[in-house]
Amino acid sequence: MLDRMTSSSARMLRMIEQILDLTRSRLGGGLEVRPKPMEMCEPLTAIVEELRLAHPSRRIELRCRPLLGTWDRDRLEQVFSNLIANGVHYGHPAKPVTVEAGLQENGWAEVNVHNDGDPIPEALLDQLFDPFRRGGRDSGGSKTAGLGLGLYISREIVRAHGGELDVRSSSTEGTLFRVTLPRAATRPVPRLRHSFD
Repeated sequence: MLDRMTSSSARMLRMIEQILDLTRSRLGGGLEVRPKPMEMCEPLTAIVEELRLAHPSRRIELRCRPLLGTWDRDRLEQVFSNLIANGVHYGHPAKPVTVEAGLQENGWAEVNVHNDGDPIPEALLDQLFDPFRRGGRDSGGSKTAGLGLGLYISREIVRAHGGELDVRSSSTEGTLFRVTLPRAATRPVPRLRHSFD
């Protein structure tokens, strides 16, 4: 009973924080970030280890080359925790969720989170990052109650760093979320178009 109460309280706190972030992003000119020098592999490793403990039957693979930059670690942890957890919930249970981080040729940081499984429906892709939009995919009976703000807030955090969060999904290639970030957080820029080729 205590575990259920603790879990419920944590979920309610996350919902309140998401509503506050939604308000800040809509009324306050975007989410605030406090960038500091950091190494990207450290928070990614911590998030992956935490999710491996929470989901011992799932395989989560991390490939991370040394990646230094100036970002808001707490905010990026929020982004990657959401993306990797989504991969666990919606991915095929017999196949791994893979997380890969490195540098693009232009010097920007890139983090990819990939899972196999049922693709995101085509009709939903264009609205996936809208607030209060939930994925609607079968997550194997998992109870993933939430407000549908996780992906919206994740994209707003990435954009507050001057980067972009995109997704592609198909039955043959699975689902891939790609985060691209300048090495030093900058003022938000117009949406960038990235090739997944």
